[in-house]
Order: sequence, then C-alpha cells, then structure tokens
Amino acid sequence: RSNNKMSYPLDVLAADDDASVVLGLAASNPHFSAPSALPTILCCLCGIPIRSNAANQCGPCLANQYDLSEHLRVGAGGGDLSVTKCKRCGRWEGSGRNARFQYHEPEGSGLLGLCLRRIPALAGGGPSDLGIKLTDAGFVWTEPHCMRLKVRLDVVATVAGGSTPVAQRVISEFIVRTR
Repeated sequence: RSNNKMSYPLDVLAADDDASVVLGLAASNPHFSAPSALPTILCCLCGIPIRSNAANQCGPCLANQYDLSEHLRVGAGGGDLSVTKCKRCGRWEGSGRNARFQYHEPEGSGLLGLCLRRIPALAGGGPSDLGIKLTDAGFVWTEPHCMRLKVRLDVVATVAGGSTPVAQRVISEFIVRTR
C-alpha cells in the first residue's frame, strides 16, 4: 500500500434511475452546487415558480402592489417638491442650515444633488419605513422656459418585512419657484 491516494471526482452520481445521490462535499468540489435553502413555490398572484420569500410573490407582482412613487413625489410636510431660484442672478437656494444661493449648471450634478436632498423619503425622514435606497438618478428633459424640473429616480425598497427587494423607476417633478 502506498500513501498516494487516488482522487476521484466527487460529483459521481449513483446509477439509480429513480433518484440520483451526490457523493462528496460541496467544499471540496467547485462543480458541486448545493441545493438552495429556499424551496421553489408558485407566486400567489400569477402562479409562476419563484424562490420562497416573505410575501410569496414574484418581483413584478410585488412592484405592482407597492407603489414607491407616492413616497418619492411628496416634499417636506406633505407638499409639492420645489426648489427656489433667484430671478436676477439665476442661482439656486441650498438646503440645510447654510441655505445660501449657489450657482449650478442646468441639469448638472450640483442641481441634481440639490433636488435629491429635497426628497424626504430618500433622506430616511419620509413617512414610510420601506428603506428606500437610490440606485441611479438623472434629469428628464423639459422645455427651458418651463418652471418644472423632472428627475428620474431608480430606487430599491425592501418590503414584506424587510426581506424582499422591489426595484422601480419613478419620475419626480419639482416646481421651480422664483424669489
């Protein structure tokens, strides 16, 4: 007998036609895929097979049930989303303690950041406990003389007890007020 052990592939399947038994450990074989801990079930609304989650619903059904736009289109105090612009110099009023007027390029990153800070649901101060997180944002083109700014928001929220993520794209509209 020698100390050399022969290595056999650990994903050898039993020859039984009714059921296959995997011999070996997942840690020692990179080709072995352990069965998922979550069972596959049918969505309770549309009936397609999904991995089990707290809501027992697929992503599109969850997205239809939870409308994140109602949380992202409301400003502080339940009013409209708005930003303030100086008529004379064209600068925008900042937010927070240092609410100074600052110059921002039209549809620039500074103006986008100013708009995003005005949405309470993104700052965690909104009325919902959905845990809304921003994944992408950008401006939607509007007429230059229009007193509106439209911002496209791609957000992810955790619903159904915090275990199921829902992704949606929402357009938020800001009213440009002058001072």
